[in-house]
Amino acid sequence: MCFSATASFGASAVLSAIGVLSYKKAGQSSYRFLATIPFFFGVQQFAEGVVWIAATNEHFSTLLSGSTYSFIFFAWIIWPLYLPFLLWKLEKNERRKKTLLALIIIGAMVSSILTYIMLFH
Repeated sequence: MCFSATASFGASAVLSAIGVLSYKKAGQSSYRFLATIPFFFGVQQFAEGVVWIAATNEHFSTLLSGSTYSFIFFAWIIWPLYLPFLLWKLEKNERRKKTLLALIIIGAMVSSILTYIMLFH
């Protein structure tokens, strides 16, 4: 959210609840992957809230590194892979599925490079 810890934690609570309800509503359908997006984003927002707290409060500074990596894990690794995969899973048209497969491959390459950067730089 990039506003404050309060905004991040509030968004986390709302998004996580919506994600759980969406997942239950999706049942066994292929829309379960789509339904998990709010929950995952809620987890990412929670990590951002912890970053805010750890960056502005000396008592929680030990949490800064882990929460930062958790936030970046979603931004750099989960989303570039998960979103094209989700769309590929839902798509029925074979021609579009091939295009989405290319995006999955690109997402995997981007995530791999960013994982390397995150781990070694």
